Amino acid sequence: MIKLGKTAQIYSDQSLKRAMKEALEKYSEYLSDEDKVIFNNFDELVESREAQIKEALFKIPSARLCSLTVNRRNRLNINSSTIFSTKTHTDPETGVKSSENVLSYGTDHFNGLPVFITEKGRLSDINYSPLNKLLESDKEYPRGSYVLLEKHDLLNWLKLFEVGKVTNISKMIDEYKANIAAARKAARANRGPHVAVEYSKLPVFHIRGCGRTLYSFEDVEQKAKETGATIVYSVVKTGWHEEDSISKIKKPTTKEEERNFVIGNINYTGRSIETITSNIGFDASNYLFVRIEAANYKRLKLWNAAWTACDDFAKAILTDFVNKAGKIVIRNIKGGIFDGVDRDDAISILKNISENIKPEYKSYPFYTALTKNLEELSKDEDYRHKTEYQIIQNNYSLRYLFGTFNIESPISNESIDGSHDMDAYPLASMMAYRYGSLSLRDNLDRATDYFVSMDKLRAFEEAAASKAE
Repeated sequence: MIKLGKTAQIYSDQSLKRAMKEALEKYSEYLSDEDKVIFNNFDELVESREAQIKEALFKIPSARLCSLTVNRRNRLNINSSTIFSTKTHTDPETGVKSSENVLSYGTDHFNGLPVFITEKGRLSDINYSPLNKLLESDKEYPRGSYVLLEKHDLLNWLKLFEVGKVTNISKMIDEYKANIAAARKAARANRGPHVAVEYSKLPVFHIRGCGRTLYSFEDVEQKAKETGATIVYSVVKTGWHEEDSISKIKKPTTKEEERNFVIGNINYTGRSIETITSNIGFDASNYLFVRIEAANYKRLKLWNAAWTACDDFAKAILTDFVNKAGKIVIRNIKGGIFDGVDRDDAISILKNISENIKPEYKSYPFYTALTKNLEELSKDEDYRHKTEYQIIQNNYSLRYLFGTFNIESPISNESIDGSHDMDAYPLASMMAYRYGSLSLRDNLDRATDYFVSMDKLRAFEEAAASKAE
């Protein structure tokens, strides 16, 4: 039996219309007047079939058209719309308004489409939020157009059109809810540190390196068991393509905290655990990184699982990194001629002074006062070439996470007070090694001549005072 919709689709085909026209022209002389009427009124026949289908569709009030599409985050979207729209006309002579129901699509559009059915009064099941994830996880539901009907209207639809796969989404949702209820009951009965996580069969996890495929809790545990890996889970706001961000979460430890847990209180650091492990050279090959959306994290009560949360994992490896780095103290001189000078500068300045100052000047008191802090600073650890120092200084994310997890950075800053080193030489307050009224670097001879003259004057005064006594 050919369905009415299929017949209309065939009649509407342009190639058939052309064939009918050619037949009429070629065999007109052999046709009776009645036959000619049929051929000449072929368009009316098509319109008649269309009208029959529209009339039949009016008797299927639950009929909707659905579309499965992918949004910019590569997530499945389900949209539905009525198949009829209302078109308003105004009579140009009388001004009287009238309206008619217009089919939003050609009747040939419905032929062969797969069908979603719902139980009576449950058309709203198409808007059930987890439905898109249930369909997304099943490869038997390709993107494209679908028909939505209540179950009791399916027979009437089958009389009109050929159909593809028929799916009872109400039944699918009921089974999903039943699995959730069973998992909750089991979790409540066996609550403990290694309790079976609720909704263990729900596909909500993305595994790093496995694309957009969704996995259940049980799938992840099985994969970890096969590879001998430790599971580390991260919580993201939404989206499969987000990195394994480090979200700081206060995990509930009591039933009251579980009841009051709000996903809005999750702090997203915006830092990727993959980037951190790479930066500090941590071998993550024995870890299985999985990602879950915040809403599902709460729904599954994943804090009950014996898995490692990404924030706990990050804090542990960063703490270990800091402990291995040891204490890195960066000192510089504060105040005086060498204000702001660090270790490397001190070495360079000492060398410059030693090579360019008159050898006999090194025995004068000013030389000890001038170089004392430089010599002390030059003996500090060569922190610039320390691997941990370079890693920390070149990665703002690490320094940011130290603050996030209250980890004391191995790098600390101290200073050597040089503000009074040259108090015995009044003009020294106008000098600076690089910038000032007098640059010591550019005027070393003039400055040291001044210091020597002051030392000689002081020695002369002390000698004179000694003789006077």
